[in-house]
Amino acid sequence: CALPATGIARHAVAVASGPDEHLCLVLLVRSGGAWHLARAGDGASEALVAALAGMEPLSKDFTLRPLGRPPEARGERVMGVDQTNDSVVVGEAVVVKWLLRPSPAVHPAPAILAHLAALGYPNVPRPLGSLTWTAPDSAEVLLALVDGYLPGARDGWDWCVAAVLEHLGHFADGCAGGCAAD
Repeated sequence: CALPATGIARHAVAVASGPDEHLCLVLLVRSGGAWHLARAGDGASEALVAALAGMEPLSKDFTLRPLGRPPEARGERVMGVDQTNDSVVVGEAVVVKWLLRPSPAVHPAPAILAHLAALGYPNVPRPLGSLTWTAPDSAEVLLALVDGYLPGARDGWDWCVAAVLEHLGHFADGCAGGCAAD
């Protein structure tokens, strides 16, 4: 699926199935007349945000699902944490989470984030939309989530591991409770 951002096919998303039949998401960028794996800074995430904002049509079997209008955002950087997926911050305003090993099973994240946002819960990013692919068996597969960026937010793996390490650091002395791991 070409990501239409500038009118030329410079970025693309591909879904492949390996010998184990698990799906794999591949982000591509065209450079020097050839396609290469895209990395943060190559513009693929920026192109997805622009396509979502403009509700530009995509290739057959790929669908944008808007939940809010993304702000205009330029520039990309990696999220900077160890993750199963690939999260890219676009313009310090939007996060694109690419699901590198997508599954045809229904993914709970879009519905949960939209519900929490509708309730006014302030500690989740504002959901802006998603990218899905319809597999040959008609299963809809979530490929990417697009959310507002929460400046200063910490990744759950970071604070969770820090809390456990804090607890382990004083556990031998008898944890009196009230520590972050409680």
